[in-house]
Amino acid sequence: MPIGSGAPFLLRRHTMKLAAGTRLFHVYPGTRDPLSANPAARARFARPGVASMYYTATSTDIAIWEIVLRDKIYVGDTLVLDVAELSPWKIAEVELLRDVQFISLEERHLGHVAATVFAKIRLRECCGCDPDEYPKTHDAANRLIAVSPGAEAIAWRSAQCGEPYCMLFYGDDLSPPALRTDLFRVVGRPLLLAGAKGRALVNAVIERNGLTWAKPPKATP
Repeated sequence: MPIGSGAPFLLRRHTMKLAAGTRLFHVYPGTRDPLSANPAARARFARPGVASMYYTATSTDIAIWEIVLRDKIYVGDTLVLDVAELSPWKIAEVELLRDVQFISLEERHLGHVAATVFAKIRLRECCGCDPDEYPKTHDAANRLIAVSPGAEAIAWRSAQCGEPYCMLFYGDDLSPPALRTDLFRVVGRPLLLAGAKGRALVNAVIERNGLTWAKPPKATP
């Protein structure tokens, strides 16, 4: 049943706790502060015009796959990536300063969140849909938070590397972007992905997922 079906989309109040001290990973443009939330986000489960978005992951693999590698070309068992494509990006490890209630959309938790079969199907589709259907996920995110108003984040399994969790935290819809110093602190120094240590990390992520890093072929004159 497609996301746009007119069937009733009924949800249940169900949240889980993410404990203070949990460490997550955040990939972000190097021109921004590592704790900067994005009020203009239009990505999966964003809430444009309602809340800002601070996107994190529970592992470096998820953080790098979801932000940096998700649209790269595969040739056999190789992933084609130019080092220059890493230059805008940094990765930071951040620590949660307080307990947070979140909504899990992982398969084993969907039955607690979805009140109907259609709602379960729709949420499952939202977790894996293409970018042209992201506006449907924005509506789903607003509905999820409306049902569980104490929740500050939504989490789901990464479709890129098959691991939980991608974790999207919501804050006030402020412009310019607000810093989430109320929620996180940065652990250590952020890493430039185009630097030597950053390239080594990206290569390790690619290899852990069974692929080899290949540079793009030179353009023919």
